[in-house]
Amino acid sequence: MKKILIFSFLFMGLVACEKIDKFTQFSIQTETGYEAPADTTTQTPIELGAKPLIINSEIFDDYQTSVDLIDKATIKTIELQIDQPQHADFNFLTDIEIYIEADNLPKIRMAWKNNLQNDQLQSFTPEYLPDNLSEYLKSDNLKMSIVLVTDEVLTQPVRFKVKTAFYINAELTGK
Repeated sequence: MKKILIFSFLFMGLVACEKIDKFTQFSIQTETGYEAPADTTTQTPIELGAKPLIINSEIFDDYQTSVDLIDKATIKTIELQIDQPQHADFNFLTDIEIYIEADNLPKIRMAWKNNLQNDQLQSFTPEYLPDNLSEYLKSDNLKMSIVLVTDEVLTQPVRFKVKTAFYINAELTGK
């Protein structure tokens, strides 16, 4: 009888922990816009300046946690998507590197795609780091920058979006 009682308590504890984990594991989506300028030189890296990466902090309230309590933050998905002009595609692009930076942390390459083919893609998913980026997401001054290399001269600017979803695992507030 004791064994059954002990097993029951252990099982209930395990189930309770799994339910708590579900409340502290969620995704955060961000979207940042960039513009590849017209009349760029080909085969020369072009740096598109750092832009703030805005994270909606209200989502942390929904999960009864805060930015400071992030244990793990990894990239879940990342996609680049043409915004303007509508008929444009990524044929002009051969390589792209996406960087993330924050105060007192090194700038790191978080995503990249090399040797893009002329496949008339209006969106694509680059390769990305599997690393824990929690210290970056905890920063008040999170930024993203891009370096691209083109193989075509653009006759007009091409605007595109970088859509990122981060998987977050955080502790509960007051735990």
